[in-house]
Amino acid sequence: MKTTMTTTKAKPITALVTAGLLLTAMPLSAVADSLNYNFWQLAYVSADIDGIPDKFDGWGVGGSVEVTDEIFLTAAYTDISADIAGYNVSEQDLALSVGYAYPVATNTDVIGRVGYVRAELDAEDLGDDSDDGYSLGVGVRTRPLDPIELEASVTYVDLSSAGDTTSFGIGGYWYFTPQVAFAVTGAYSDDVESFSIGFRGTWGRNATRD
Repeated sequence: MKTTMTTTKAKPITALVTAGLLLTAMPLSAVADSLNYNFWQLAYVSADIDGIPDKFDGWGVGGSVEVTDEIFLTAAYTDISADIAGYNVSEQDLALSVGYAYPVATNTDVIGRVGYVRAELDAEDLGDDSDDGYSLGVGVRTRPLDPIELEASVTYVDLSSAGDTTSFGIGGYWYFTPQVAFAVTGAYSDDVESFSIGFRGTWGRNATRD
């Protein structure tokens, strides 16, 4: 059992950092007023990991602030857990990043990001573990209709001890008011499929597109 749990602990800390990045890998732009990048986000997060029968789930919170028209900063914190082989295993992920937005069309931007990530894993009665590293990401964001925003991204994460992983993410936001949206995001890598559902609130966003 000890060997099984040691392997189980190592796998989440490699894979679940993807779930922690959901709140920063998806929101992208700061260029056009209609793609405002000052926001807060609160969500339910779930992750399904290959080889582990029970899903991890929990909550996440994130935020972003524009520094200039092109540069933005983001931060996200995620807390998820599951019962594995009779043990409670929980993980807390922190992601900080800086990004640059480049407009390629009206209401459409291409984004580059670099960031710091940290994962802390605690297995009940078996101790804890932690790892940190960096992330690199590229993505695109567009607003095809006044209340709808769509986003896609590719994110590479390299952790000091647990290794690296690449994830693909998508997101959709329906603004039922000009400042508050219903948010659904998802990410996929070789080891994990994860999604979040919640709300995003912004300030300074136009009710109509530019």
